[in-house]
Amino acid sequence: MSALGFAHRNQDEFRVLRDAEATGLPFLLARDAEDVLRAFPLHDATRPLSVGRQEGCDVRLGWDERVSRIHATLEHAGGDWTVLDAGRSLNGTFLNGERVTRRARLRDRDVLRMGGVDLLFRRSRAVTSAITADVSEDPRLGLLLGSLTARERAILEALCAPMDPVTGGVPATNPRIAEAMGMELANVKAALTVLFQKFGLAREEPTTKRVLLAEMAIRYGLALPGRHDVRYIAAARGCSSVG
Repeated sequence: MSALGFAHRNQDEFRVLRDAEATGLPFLLARDAEDVLRAFPLHDATRPLSVGRQEGCDVRLGWDERVSRIHATLEHAGGDWTVLDAGRSLNGTFLNGERVTRRARLRDRDVLRMGGVDLLFRRSRAVTSAITADVSEDPRLGLLLGSLTARERAILEALCAPMDPVTGGVPATNPRIAEAMGMELANVKAALTVLFQKFGLAREEPTTKRVLLAEMAIRYGLALPGRHDVRYIAAARGCSSVG
């Protein structure tokens, strides 16, 4: 299964994703026997976490008989989560289609397969762009976030609205932002030009800087992807004349 198979299909599944993101922890996503999306936050980084079918596993995949009682272990080491097959699983553990024969590092959106269960590994609000940095590592970022106006924040929300919490996808177009915000198209373009400059993206390729801006907005908690409801659009319009 590709990452697309883990995209939310209804409001209940959107809440599953939202709540998993809200923990601030890495998590696994899987679809159970009823094809319902389930999330497993990795709560304890101080010890190996068990994945398997038996009761008491940290990540329990009890609905699939092809999963071994203790199928694999997840362990946090050197700032990353790793996976290791338990050695007793009959069907093996696979990472992006390759059988795991030794400890393997997990990256955001990697897909694991154990028995008949696919699991998507997510880092909460992860961004793969090398441009971004944590506020603690770069105090200038805190100044940047504090400089954003209410209108700029609302534009970032509108930019990220059509993106999927799991698979990412394409940010909103300028006309869509203008419609959501109740703004003139020229004003949206001007505001985005300022945002590209503020986030250090002015020299990036036109085809990529919108995606990078959206990723950074999501990473720093400025916007949530997948917000298509009328209440969001009304709130965005309410900020159209602010700042």
